[in-house]
Amino acid sequence: MLHWKPMTITPLTRFILLATVTATGAGVLILEVLAVRLLSPHFGTSMYVLSSVLTIVLAALACGYYAGGRLSDRYPTPLPLYLILALGGLAIAFSYALAKVFLPFAPQLFPITTGPLILSLCLFFIPAFLLGMDSPYVIKLLTHGRDGATAGAETGTTFFWSTVGSIAGSLSAGFFFIPFVGIEATLLGVAVVLSLGAALAETFLRSTTIVPMPKVAKRQFLLIIAAATILLTIATFTMERPSKDGPGVTTIYEKDERYGHVRVYELAFSPLRPPARFLQREVNSESAIFQDSYEHPFEYTRFADLYPQLRHGTTTRALVLGGGAYSIPRSLLANNPDLLVDVAELDPALYPLAQTYFDLRVTPRLRNFVTDARLLINTADTTYDFIFMDTFNSGLYIPAHLTTLEYFAAVRERLSKDGLLMINFIGARDLPGTTLTDSFRTTLQAVFPNVQGFVARPEELHELQNIMFIADATDESLDVSGITVATNQRDDAPLTELQIPLTARDEAAQVLFTDDRSPAEYLVAKQLAAAKKAR
Repeated sequence: MLHWKPMTITPLTRFILLATVTATGAGVLILEVLAVRLLSPHFGTSMYVLSSVLTIVLAALACGYYAGGRLSDRYPTPLPLYLILALGGLAIAFSYALAKVFLPFAPQLFPITTGPLILSLCLFFIPAFLLGMDSPYVIKLLTHGRDGATAGAETGTTFFWSTVGSIAGSLSAGFFFIPFVGIEATLLGVAVVLSLGAALAETFLRSTTIVPMPKVAKRQFLLIIAAATILLTIATFTMERPSKDGPGVTTIYEKDERYGHVRVYELAFSPLRPPARFLQREVNSESAIFQDSYEHPFEYTRFADLYPQLRHGTTTRALVLGGGAYSIPRSLLANNPDLLVDVAELDPALYPLAQTYFDLRVTPRLRNFVTDARLLINTADTTYDFIFMDTFNSGLYIPAHLTTLEYFAAVRERLSKDGLLMINFIGARDLPGTTLTDSFRTTLQAVFPNVQGFVARPEELHELQNIMFIADATDESLDVSGITVATNQRDDAPLTELQIPLTARDEAAQVLFTDDRSPAEYLVAKQLAAAKKAR
């Protein structure tokens, strides 16, 4: 066992050491939050992504605490500590460079369930491990050579400031860095700050006090690591991203917003008319308009315009859950000059974008609520004649709290006596066992007496596609005879030909989704695996 002369602890050196654990605590939580956002475009924002990132970061921290404690006993001097933290910054920059190159191909290589866990291990374990070594190291430096009378207080103080840093990192990542700085600049900025900060802190400690230095550690290494981090950051930041613009595609807006990466692009369908404009969030192109008309580029949105033919009586008030590019509110308002429309959209960035890029007119007939769909349903002070629910993305993620028996019971209370509910659902039929689509349908039928389903491609029920569930709050069967809708195959497809049977191969195996138990994300993963196998 080597014996080192204890470091001189002054108020200034104590401040530097505690500032170190505060900075690394913030760095770990920023890394954790941004890791979820890095994976979500490729694997959705499911529990698998969140659970995988949390598991790997916690495992890395546990290993880091253990290794840091052992190493600090062997070398109780600041230089190894700051070499480790500088390496942590370099590891963050290197991990992001790898993510930038390989993540676009990850969905083809890994399943939605285990893919996030494998990638989190490969990309984020080493940076979190290195940053986790600092707390036991700082505790050792603060208590080395003392009689142990203040060891408990120093330990508590160290973990207090580390946790304060974690809180600051978590809040700043979600409320400031992601929406205003962006994921790339934030992550690379953390890498540079950690490496440069480590070099500066060690230099300052060396200049203000006599600090013992182990022979195996050289100060030059610290400067080399800091320089390498800066060079790697510059190279990564200037690395050209794979272009998303193919033939006829032009990106006109792109930014990391609070709830995901948002992109607005145009796609030319025909030289005879202006291009269609699309809103893409993460990997999901979820809304679109033709700029010269109120036609809908997507098949499923055309169903929304059928509500006057499907429900009884006059529709005076409608609710759209999930605004997106506000293409559905736009057409509802244009096609019915007396209709009042409320919209619940969780992402505050989308309403201004709809006005700027998607021809959404400002009108007192439209009320926009920046809130979760279920929260609005629970707190609404009115009833609606027509509710259109568009809150599920393209097969990667389904918000479990919007699938349950309790939620749909609340939705029914918000419908007028003869109101109509229309749901855009991404699913497949004709699959064996417990399935997402049939369990969702089972839950819906437990609340509404009349539920019908329609697809644009009824001959391809085994493939993922938009399924339009229409639920009627009355006891009368919904009559769709004589009603047609435009599909990509024909302009006047009868709804009777697009209707699908609402029975499952194994009816007893289906799950009733409740607030207590809604395995929606597990069934999403199962559905995706079945769809890939069917191809």
